[in-house]
Amino acid sequence: MNNADRGLVSMQTSTTSGRTLRFCLMPVVFVIVFLTVAGTIKVVAGMKGVSAQQILKTDTLWPLWIMFPSFVMGVFLGLIGMNLLARLTPLGRVFDRECAQTGRHGFAQATLQLTWGALGALLLTALSCAIYLCLAPL
Repeated sequence: MNNADRGLVSMQTSTTSGRTLRFCLMPVVFVIVFLTVAGTIKVVAGMKGVSAQQILKTDTLWPLWIMFPSFVMGVFLGLIGMNLLARLTPLGRVFDRECAQTGRHGFAQATLQLTWGALGALLLTALSCAIYLCLAPL
């Protein structure tokens, strides 16, 4: 019995040009992740009435309540941004060619799945920020 018979999805192979292009676009993801975490900390600091530096200069692990979920949300947003950057530029042809050769799902399906993941991460981030605002000492 193979993976398809069991209802499991197997990883699809990737072309060399697609892998190289995704690797070259990874700095975009890293920048968006950093901006998401920094922005979340600044928003929470503003709501708490302190500076972001004061939140990070603590002896407790409370800032991780903000940083971990916003990092996950940033990864999803970064991947969406990478997809959009590739789609709105001539690089989209490389991905279209790869989808045709490997049978992968296209841009719309990939972005939809990432959007659902980002929505879940947003809810998790909002919940963790609310917990931080209610319970964290400062």
